[in-house]
Amino acid sequence: MKMEVTKKPIIVGSVTAAVMLAAFTGLIALLVRYKLVSLAPFSVVQVAMDIFTLSLGLLLFLICMQDRSPFEGLKLRFLILLTLVYAATFADAAVWVTEGHAELRILSIILDTVLFTAIAPTSYAFFSYVMEYLGIWKKKGTRVLVAVMRLGAAISVLFCFINLFYPVFFSIDQAGAYHRETFYELSNLYAYIAGVVTALVILFHRKRLHPNQTAILLSFVLAPAFALVVNKFFYGLTPACSVMLNVLTILYTVLNVGRGRVQAVVQAEMSTANALQTAMLPDLLPEMADTAEYDLFCEHESGAGCWR
Repeated sequence: MKMEVTKKPIIVGSVTAAVMLAAFTGLIALLVRYKLVSLAPFSVVQVAMDIFTLSLGLLLFLICMQDRSPFEGLKLRFLILLTLVYAATFADAAVWVTEGHAELRILSIILDTVLFTAIAPTSYAFFSYVMEYLGIWKKKGTRVLVAVMRLGAAISVLFCFINLFYPVFFSIDQAGAYHRETFYELSNLYAYIAGVVTALVILFHRKRLHPNQTAILLSFVLAPAFALVVNKFFYGLTPACSVMLNVLTILYTVLNVGRGRVQAVVQAEMSTANALQTAMLPDLLPEMADTAEYDLFCEHESGAGCWR
């Protein structure tokens, strides 16, 4: 049973890495087939930036898989967050290649749906990561907040699926052209709310963090907002996903590696204490073969015992 529990996360992680690699390969195949000639200059820059970011994201995922810490808690939340941002970055790059091609209309709809659907879960995943990192995820006072955030993410995802049948955020016409619909601006509403809530949580509990940790966590919230402003002025340039994945790389380096260093120091101190205590004990005990004052008892795993 223990072996199955240990192997399951490794299998899931390996399958996820294989899917990420397949997605990256598929994007390259699309670029080779349809090229970048038909894309606007800003879109070419965007796709190139996304390809670099996807390479970085896949490498970061493989590094996380090599981490010997258990697949739970902070590590599990980080891997989920990384996978969601990777999926959004892939979809963001691929939609620029498929747009305007009537034969790829269905694929464009799927990719845009993935992009819009990933926004809310990504925001919630980062919120849960911050709560876990601060050590307040299971606090009684945060249960209501967690439940509200989870419900908001679920409602946002539901509207993205509704968009497939009743376009409220975006639509793809028969020629493969992308169009923003009436309630497009509301597609990011949950992300804005979740960002504000997460930032407030970080600031409220900043005493638990080092100043550079606070800055890195806040940058994940603020950087996408800045990227969305850039997109307003330069159509075809949507760096939000790329920015988030790059910030995740910095976040992993600063927060996780820093925490690993602290754990290594604690482990070294424990080893030193164990060595000192062991040194205080005698190496050899006097022979007591002919002594009747001591009884030794052993117990087998089956529960059977014996006296000597």
